Amino acid sequence: MRFWLLILFTCTALFAHKLHIFAYSEGGEIFIQGYFSKSAPCKGCNISFLDKDKKLIKKSVTDSSGKARVAVEIKKVAYIALDDAMGHKSVVEFLDAKASESKSSPLMMLFGLVLFVLVFLLLYLLKRKK
Repeated sequence: MRFWLLILFTCTALFAHKLHIFAYSEGGEIFIQGYFSKSAPCKGCNISFLDKDKKLIKKSVTDSSGKARVAVEIKKVAYIALDDAMGHKSVVEFLDAKASESKSSPLMMLFGLVLFVLVFLLLYLLKRKK
């Protein structure tokens, strides 16, 4: 029993030091917020913008609230890395919202709607037979 409690507390402590990244683009700039669990900001953390081959494009630093606003060519950015220089590092794949929105076509939305209606029609028919 003590062993499992020790494992539980160790795992909880490990997740307490996880570094989270929230990033989005707007108007030719990328907005980044870095924070630890319990919303503690990542103050003065190094931000690296990487291309698809993970080569450095640009560097920046977060402010005292763990936020940064960086003007960078958004189409080139594939990954964003955040490092607090004390062993905590996190890398996320950056997908531009405008690029991912253009992938959804009206035909795919219509297909999803038809599939949705068919599933509920099938459920209705199955319930009606009983």
